[in-house]
Amino acid sequence: LLSEVVLSIVLYLLFRPVSKTLSLLAAVSRLVMTTIHGLNLLNYYFVLQLLGGSTFLAAFEPNQVYALVSLFLEAHSYGFTIGIAFLVPHVLILGYLIFKSGYFPKVLGILFVIAGIGYLIDTIGLLLVPSYTTTPGLIAMVIAIAELAFPIWLLVKGVNTAGWEKRTLSAVSPQPLPQA
Repeated sequence: LLSEVVLSIVLYLLFRPVSKTLSLLAAVSRLVMTTIHGLNLLNYYFVLQLLGGSTFLAAFEPNQVYALVSLFLEAHSYGFTIGIAFLVPHVLILGYLIFKSGYFPKVLGILFVIAGIGYLIDTIGLLLVPSYTTTPGLIAMVIAIAELAFPIWLLVKGVNTAGWEKRTLSAVSPQPLPQA
């Protein structure tokens, strides 16, 4: 969870020169997802308590304990998907920011927008369509390509620092006042 917070801050700082508002919105969206996922871990904690043989379990029949374990595991699945619903705007906005930045290849931005659409379809399916229980392979593949391409690009090529500095300087340089 801490790495998600750090990543949100780093991405905000990296793309703030492109659009401070959109970069902040992307960061907040990712941080909301992180918060939901953190709270959602309580469902696993409850499962561990139920399976750990705590003394309070004497009040339950074995089939009731099994039902509670199943309930908390199902709740975790839904909680995770709800968290991903907040990742959708982050990925879509990040794709736009990458595309507009000038310091990353536009194709990376396009991949992120496509991945965001994939996340959206997957989230809607998992939350609203009872028979939709697993991510289709094509959607998973598109998401994986985008999610891997960006960090690999960062590791191999890095940020086009000249483009980033140009964008940063233009974002902070004073704009001329309109003539009256």
